[in-house]
Amino acid sequence: MRTRFAAISERIAHAPMGVALGAVVAGILLADYFSPPLWSVVVGFVVSVGMAVARYGKSFSTIYLFFALSFAGAVSMQLSHDELSLGGEPRLLHLRITSVRNPSPTTRYAQAEILSADGERCHSEVRLICDESVELRGGEEILTKARISGFASGRGHAQSQELAHSQSASSSESQYGKYMARQGIVGQIYLTREMIIERYAFRPTLAERVQAMARQKIHRLELTESVEPIILAMAIGDRGEITTALRRDYVLCGGAHLLAVSGLHVGYLFALINLLLLPLALFRRGQVARALVAIAVIWGYATMTGLAPSTIRAAVMFSLLQLSLLVASRYNSLNALCFTAMAMLLWRGENIYDAGFQLSVLAVFAIVEWAMPVIRWVAGWHRLELEKRQWLQRHKIRMALRVVFIWAERWLLSSFTISVAASLITIPLASYLFGQFSLWSVVVGPVMVLLAGVVVGVSLLWILMPMGLLQGVASGILELSVGWMNSLAEWCSRMGLVAYDIRIDLSLCITIYIIYALLTALVWGIEKGAKKRKPTIGKLPR
Repeated sequence: MRTRFAAISERIAHAPMGVALGAVVAGILLADYFSPPLWSVVVGFVVSVGMAVARYGKSFSTIYLFFALSFAGAVSMQLSHDELSLGGEPRLLHLRITSVRNPSPTTRYAQAEILSADGERCHSEVRLICDESVELRGGEEILTKARISGFASGRGHAQSQELAHSQSASSSESQYGKYMARQGIVGQIYLTREMIIERYAFRPTLAERVQAMARQKIHRLELTESVEPIILAMAIGDRGEITTALRRDYVLCGGAHLLAVSGLHVGYLFALINLLLLPLALFRRGQVARALVAIAVIWGYATMTGLAPSTIRAAVMFSLLQLSLLVASRYNSLNALCFTAMAMLLWRGENIYDAGFQLSVLAVFAIVEWAMPVIRWVAGWHRLELEKRQWLQRHKIRMALRVVFIWAERWLLSSFTISVAASLITIPLASYLFGQFSLWSVVVGPVMVLLAGVVVGVSLLWILMPMGLLQGVASGILELSVGWMNSLAEWCSRMGLVAYDIRIDLSLCITIYIIYALLTALVWGIEKGAKKRKPTIGKLPR
């Protein structure tokens, strides 16, 4: 037992960013619960940093550093928190449209940043619900006089408008509304064309111009109406053309994460760029040039797709992986994940309530700490080396076929293991947040991920490379791959056998994740002891 405790302590010591992340999270949660004045947490941060520096290398210095990180998280939460009163009289709002979504011909949703409210600067966001007469585009700025209402659960459009006029709007706000407010989205506005006072000159940013160029290149492929929205969403992060029915099919089949640019998509780009830049390794300083170009492309892609929390996390992690490959150092995935999450929370404390941030961090943790040990264990105990020695000299063709079969078997097993790990760790949170979860991702996950890799790879090659002569080939591959994905998602949605509508409370959700953490720590101790016993399978007798 003492050996296992020592192994767990050693594993935690090798990931110090995990302890730092815990300190930041504690500071954010305490600041959100108690809402202390900003000056008090700033003073606490300065004092803690001063004491940590003064007692560097002495006793209690680590404790002061822990408090400093906690106060830093509290400062981040206080700075990112911006309140606006709901209901009441209409307010003069200067809005900048950040995203537009058209789920149906008669309804249009948009998300906008509030630049000012009644002449006062503001940094909150609001959701816009528009009819077909309102034309909006990302990056556009408008001036409107509108009333901000709360998120009313289970009410129609007219009832929500009536609720916005009442004095009890904030008291009837649903749990979903509180969750959205914690992310900085303070409410929603029902916008009509008559409510728009002025449209400012459209000044797209560099990222928006790059995204527009990529969108034009995808349009030149002349894809069908059911395929192009998926390509736009998976390749450049533009989900505006995805219909409600298509989104529902992907949600029910457990493939909704494929429609949002995340670590999976950045990983495909990472592999593609390193493959294309492989000849640089033949030149002097070629490895440095490849690393710099790869990191620049990764962050350019993250910027083009909107810098979502999951994309930022993936960009940071793969940038660290690229640097570790450059210096040939061992890459600590758990430490990199904790560092990335901590940096994102220090940048904006309210990210802690973002569903995408929570789900992506949990999924990557499960892949790193649950799936990868299983994959390494299977690979280490495989009899490939034994079969190589026995067959290589006499049966080269059969051995080559056997190697291909074994690698295909390993890929299927790895994909299935990753799907199971990511699904198991996200089910409690998905049930708590959305009231539903699907196990189809475990069944069809490997196939969907493979098809997604083909789609992202071909799309990015078409965008980045001059492939005009191969337009027919690229469009054919994308039509076939996305067609299979859509058919598979529709079939899973229609079957509905392992999709459940179950909502658990917060206490049960936390309890489940505590059990997960204890089981992970137990595996750390067992894994450490197993490493001392080397496998004997696969070794030939002398």
